[in-house]
Amino acid sequence: MSIALSAEIKPSRIFLFFIAGICLGFGALSLVLEVMLFGTHFSLGKFFIPIITFVAGLRSVLNILSLSRNSYQLDISDSGQIRLRNSLSIDISGSNAVLGAPLILNSDSLLWPYLLVLRVQMSEGSHKSLVVLPDSTSRQNFRAIAVACRWVAAHQFTVCKRR
Repeated sequence: MSIALSAEIKPSRIFLFFIAGICLGFGALSLVLEVMLFGTHFSLGKFFIPIITFVAGLRSVLNILSLSRNSYQLDISDSGQIRLRNSLSIDISGSNAVLGAPLILNSDSLLWPYLLVLRVQMSEGSHKSLVVLPDSTSRQNFRAIAVACRWVAAHQFTVCKRR
């Protein structure tokens, strides 16, 4: 059985709506708490913190929407090397690295049946997290990615423990 694969990872709409709901929920909660604590008498000073919280939540949602256009190409070779590029074929591992340089899957990566949080280490030592949900790619690709990442994790971490 070969674990080699190449898959396009698109931003998850489920994750986007989840984060947007949290951001807007905190803004609305702060506004409700402000009204409950200080009444409905309108004063800009009383509503300063909830307004700022709500605006910060709205700004976070807009940032997520602008960042959610990026899709990534995930390549895993037979030997377990992981390469990650964005959809424009620009290397995400840093300016000093070679285009598509191999990445290291960290031991704190989360590999659940319906959620993969791939924490990879770049060649210069920085880390990147890639959240992969079932709606990020096709069902077959998601399963193949999950199996390949589990294989890489099992083999990579046993090699590291032997040293």
